[in-house]
Amino acid sequence: MTNSKNKTALPTSYAEINRMHKNAFSTLKGTVIITSAKSNEGTSLFSHIMALKSAEAGKKTLLVDLNMKNMSLTSSLELKRLEWKLPDIKTVLPKKIIQPSENIKNLSFLAAPLDGESIDYLKDIKNIQNFLKLAEKQFDHVIIDTTPVGTLNRYNADPILLGSCAKKTILITMAGVTSKEKIKKAINQLEEGGVRPAGIVINDFNNPSLKEALLNFVAKFKKISPSLHNWLRKKVLNAKGLN
Repeated sequence: MTNSKNKTALPTSYAEINRMHKNAFSTLKGTVIITSAKSNEGTSLFSHIMALKSAEAGKKTLLVDLNMKNMSLTSSLELKRLEWKLPDIKTVLPKKIIQPSENIKNLSFLAAPLDGESIDYLKDIKNIQNFLKLAEKQFDHVIIDTTPVGTLNRYNADPILLGSCAKKTILITMAGVTSKEKIKKAINQLEEGGVRPAGIVINDFNNPSLKEALLNFVAKFKKISPSLHNWLRKKVLNAKGLN
């Protein structure tokens, strides 16, 4: 697979990433499902980072795009969508649907399926168990990016059903964006389906720092009192410990 974007350095060396990866893969082998409370929470990015971390650790890793709502992993990594034909697979996942990374050792991708039959196949819990069993026979770590909890239609694979068959499920939320009610509802839905989230990751990408929040507040004085605005702005910019 030739993909220049796949060479982009993601923060796999950050201490927080190390801790999250250790928590997710405290077991030596298995599948981790990444889901969210609502759309655009960062599940695809988090899945990618976790997969890179596993590959760096020397684990044979498969990153799977089952986030059929946006398929951002498939598009951002410029992967070719293929027909999985899951109902026909009996023993191993065929090499023709697995796309190895040319740039990163131990990492392979399974792009979002092109055929509706494979999605329909994954709506049955026994079929999910069989699919994960096949993947785990060939890979140490299987990381699956899925749609948000409760986002169901005929083109989606249910993250709750997937989570009920996986070793662990991680819920991603966006700080300052996702309401407590949404998060609570997603957790309740997961638990009702027999899935106890192994962890909740708070994505603070859109959450401003204290300094940014204060600067936004100070900006309101620009027209009212330019001198006061300039004085306050200088104080905020020179203050320590606000980042």
